[in-house]
Amino acid sequence: MENDELKREIEHYYRLSNKSSGTFDLGNEKIKKAYIDEALKNSTGTEIYKIIEKYHPNPQGVKLLDAGCGLGGIIVACESRNIKAVGIDIDKDAIAIARKRVKNPENILIADGENLPFENNSFDIATSIVTIEHVKNSRKYLSEAFRVLKNNGIFIIYAPNYLFPWEGHYKTIWFPYLLPYTKFIFRLYLTLKNKNTEFLNAINFKITPGYLKRLLKITGFKNVQNISIERFLEKLENPSKIANPGLENIVMKFKKNRVLSLFLKIFVSSLKITKLYHPVIFTARAKKYD
Repeated sequence: MENDELKREIEHYYRLSNKSSGTFDLGNEKIKKAYIDEALKNSTGTEIYKIIEKYHPNPQGVKLLDAGCGLGGIIVACESRNIKAVGIDIDKDAIAIARKRVKNPENILIADGENLPFENNSFDIATSIVTIEHVKNSRKYLSEAFRVLKNNGIFIIYAPNYLFPWEGHYKTIWFPYLLPYTKFIFRLYLTLKNKNTEFLNAINFKITPGYLKRLLKITGFKNVQNISIERFLEKLENPSKIANPGLENIVMKFKKNRVLSLFLKIFVSSLKITKLYHPVIFTARAKKYD
């Protein structure tokens, strides 16, 4: 698909998503450009491939499942590097665009991540990119990923960190330390801002580093590693890699001001204690037998 046509389809998709959810304002040109550029440049797909490369430096013949593939960015990144990539999603509109982007559209399926249509031990790698916060049963979703992975297969999960004081769907600051009352108070806050709060029903605000680590271990994963800090620090060093224009501008201002820059350094040094990084990224292995 030509870039101009793809750009129009992606913009249309995001406009429909915004209309139904009321989460962010595509009338804001900076936000619109950030979303479309992210999809076209496929920066998240490239970032995930860099993680995969650490485990599979020669990936030819490796089989990957992206459980919640959206517009197909991970599949595009993997196909270009000789990985046989399969994507599933329940969003029919996203699937339609993904099928136009990839080399093998038959590998993009409409399916539920909590009930995967694959046999046990089918994949070498499974990825979950900003999906787990929307599934009905997080444990079942992870158990299904574990089931379809081969012994010692790699699982990569990339999700929002709801300890971080920024809600990415609504593009606004929020109140993470008011858990478990966050959703109730956040709903009032959004109502005062004349925002549609219906989409809150589709978000699991329990998604935090501690919650994900426990859930991964409960569902059988081993060698669970939190690689969030290194990725967060990379973005602070290079703010242009931050997809959200508002956050990028804030970080740039902090770095240019000596006092604020010092505050930023102190903040970064406290990340491991506070867990105030975003997003949260884990890798784990599906060790089923020795």
